[in-house]
Amino acid sequence: GGIPTHNPGTPAGLEGAGAGHGGRGANCLYDSSILGEDVWGGDAYAWSELSEPWSFGSRGGATSIDMDFGGEGGGRIWFNLTDSIELSGSLEADGGNAGAKGGGGAGGSIFIKAPKMTGKGRVSASGGDGFGGGGGGRVSISIFSRHDDQEFLVHGGRSFGCPQNSGAAGTFYDAVPRRLIIDNYNLSTDTNTLLLEFPNHPLWTNVYIQNQAKAVLPLLWSRAQ
Repeated sequence: GGIPTHNPGTPAGLEGAGAGHGGRGANCLYDSSILGEDVWGGDAYAWSELSEPWSFGSRGGATSIDMDFGGEGGGRIWFNLTDSIELSGSLEADGGNAGAKGGGGAGGSIFIKAPKMTGKGRVSASGGDGFGGGGGGRVSISIFSRHDDQEFLVHGGRSFGCPQNSGAAGTFYDAVPRRLIIDNYNLSTDTNTLLLEFPNHPLWTNVYIQNQAKAVLPLLWSRAQ
């Protein structure tokens, strides 16, 4: 089927806020009595699918009751291969752009499992641009041997209503080194990526929060860099 019109990360109201998925969407309508990091658009969801993501991104918020200007959520891509994959182009499950009258859509989900990957292609489940930028989606790879230098993007979308506050980064999980990366591609943001309950059997050995991404960590977590 097609992408649902509304998912759990679709923001309520008519504020033109960005949608959430792997990261929260941005909201440009600040309350001066509240810190910027305590205001967001659509919330994050599907944390339990982090290592094998399969959720659509959510649609961005509207600014009018008569017409929905929000960008569509990103789609889903799933590869479970017994042979190698050569990535010379792009795999994209990005959220849709919305212009200045709606929030950006949240990035979708991409999962790739293969013995080997070559090529210098790009994998992206990033948030769409809008009045408030959409949050990034979720990407996970389980590849024993990775050659060349592929690019993996899960950054939030740009916010036209508050350029300093892009959507929050989504999650990129690399299963072989057990590494979780939260990377906002040097787009500034006041909006957090939620890293929720600590798993009983840790999925990772290192967590990297980088390139202007922000994250909320459970108190039980002892190592993040």
